[in-house]
Amino acid sequence: MKRSLILMLTVATGVAFLAATGAVAGDRVVPGEQKRVTRDTLERVQGSCGMCKTRVEKTALGVKGVKSASWEMKSKRLFLELDATVTSRDTVARALAKAGHDAGTARATDAAYAALPGCCKYRK
Repeated sequence: MKRSLILMLTVATGVAFLAATGAVAGDRVVPGEQKRVTRDTLERVQGSCGMCKTRVEKTALGVKGVKSASWEMKSKRLFLELDATVTSRDTVARALAKAGHDAGTARATDAAYAALPGCCKYRK
């Protein structure tokens, strides 16, 4: 019984240590390097359907440094968690424009917009 208790405490301590250092989540923290994961919102991200939502979120997540992305179709807002030492909201906006979606001050080219499926057309 005593051995089982010691073993359980050892395992629990090890798991707590790994979780605290980020090793469980796959993050590697380099000594002396500070990660700045911040929450940000990109306004006026255009789109009109579920396919747009998938494309917007996938495109944002494809930008190095973006940890999470969630687009609300009704409000046209993209909620981001990103490493500010690696990327910015403007970089994400430019990537979305390349994918055909106007975002913030970044406007999609006519060619990128024309390549969107019919249900994704948002310009009047």
